[in-house]
Parts: sequence; C-alpha cells; structure tokens
Amino acid sequence: MPGTVYKPKAGDTAVITGAGYGGIGYAVAELLASRFKVHVVLVDRDPDALEQASKALVIAGIPESDFETRLTDVSDPDEVLQLANAVYEVRGKVDFLHLNAGISAKVKAYGQDIVDEWQQTFAVNLFGVVNATSAFVDRMIAQDSPAALVITGSKQGITNPPGTSAAYNASKAAVKTLAEALAHQLLSTSVSVHLLVPGWTWTKLASPAGGSLSAFSAADKPAEAWSAAEVAEELLTRMQQGEFYIICPDGAVNWELDKARMEWGLGDVLEKRPPLSRWHPEWEERHQKWVEEKLAQK
Repeated sequence: MPGTVYKPKAGDTAVITGAGYGGIGYAVAELLASRFKVHVVLVDRDPDALEQASKALVIAGIPESDFETRLTDVSDPDEVLQLANAVYEVRGKVDFLHLNAGISAKVKAYGQDIVDEWQQTFAVNLFGVVNATSAFVDRMIAQDSPAALVITGSKQGITNPPGTSAAYNASKAAVKTLAEALAHQLLSTSVSVHLLVPGWTWTKLASPAGGSLSAFSAADKPAEAWSAAEVAEELLTRMQQGEFYIICPDGAVNWELDKARMEWGLGDVLEKRPPLSRWHPEWEERHQKWVEEKLAQK
C-alpha cells in the first residue's frame, strides 16, 4: 500500500526509543497512549528514567496494561534485536517505530582524547537507528498494513553550528541522510518514513540539567522553548499530512527564519563562500542583512 498515511488507533503497537521521562520520546508515548489508546513500549537505557515514565503514565490515567518499559542500549545490536524479538513475540506487530534515542557530547573536531566521544556519539545517535531499522523494518514491511517509522534528527544536523558540538552535528547529519535513503527505499511499501527535527525544546537533554533526570524540571521551561508535548502534537499532526521533513518551530524561531538559515547554508557551497560563513567574521554581517531582507519579503 504505497503512499498510505498511518493513522494511530486502539490496539496498535508503538515502540519508542529514548522514551525515558523528561524527553520527546516520553511525550510521544503519552500522546499515543492517552489519545489513541495505542499500546506503547517505552525503551531507554536509564532504569530511573523508565521508572519515572511508568509513574507519570499511571498518573496521566493510562492503564498499566496499555504500556510497558524495556531497558535497552540502542548502541548494542544484540540488545535491539532482542527487543524486536520480544515485542513481536508478544504483540505480533509494530505499527509505529520512533527512533528517538540520542546523546549530546561536547567535543571538538580535533585534539587529543576525542576518539572515544566521537565513537560513542555515533554509536547511539546513528548506529542506534541502524540497529533498530535492521531489527524492525523488514518485519514492519511484511505486515503489509499502514505503519510509520519516525527518526529524530536535529537542526544542528542541517545548519552545523561551530563549536564543541561537531560530533553531535555530524551524527545528526548522518541520521538525516539515512532517513532520506529509507524514505526513498520504502516508497513502494506500506511503511512511511518521517524525519522529526525539533526546534528549541525543553527536555532533560537540552536543559542545563544536561540529561540528568534528578535536576530536570518541566516547570523551568523558558517561555520561548517548546515543551516536549508540543513537539509530539506537531509530529502527529504533520504525519497525517504526509510530511517527511517535520521541522518544528519554537517560540523564538519560525519556519521563515529556519528556511532562510538553511538557504544561506546551502549557499556556502553554491556561492563558494567559506564553510559555515554564517558565523565567519567576514560574513556575519552580510548574513544577518541577507536574512533580514529575506524575512522582509514575506
């Protein structure tokens, strides 16, 4: 059924990685379970985050029979295969697979003692996706019913801001490339592919807590940041419209500004400018003026 749009419904099964409490994965799980009565499998490598997620779902009124948690390290292909086997043995199908697990490492593109951090970042952010597509996608295709594969990317994988985030940027750029290849290769199947690109979103990973669950508070969200729940709503809405690139705005950056920044970044190649000229000392002012002119035209 090529071109089919997946619509979540009661009795469906969703598997979501990086679904511990305090992030986008949890918010998507809660939305699917509460609004559509989808059975959600929350996957994370942090047992405390999974325990807190379970408690939060119960508080939200979701019956314990409607969800389960699975402790899994997505960087380990054997663990991911065990996860897929366990889900298919019990549920018999996966209708919604959201590959959301990710880590953010502050590491430069050069220097001593960077290799381990680069490898760890790619092991989770890129190979966590590869391991899951290897374990799940063939079986999802064989179901021959509408299903969805969502992969969480990042604007940093598109605009590549300089600094100490080179490993993260590169891993998310690779994720974008992988998602595009999957979308094309699965065109003739009943599995739709979507690249979720959040804007500024208040999660435990993006907050000063730096991934620490104990230090994270949803109540501390800055006014301009989106909540994870808002991103989940945006994802489900735009999936129904058949969109692949689900690039989310936030309270500080709208689509027109995102679009201008991406156009400028591609222009570095087409206009033979220095790489990352948006931040280049000789080009910063020209970039800002160009963006202002682009926005004024709207």
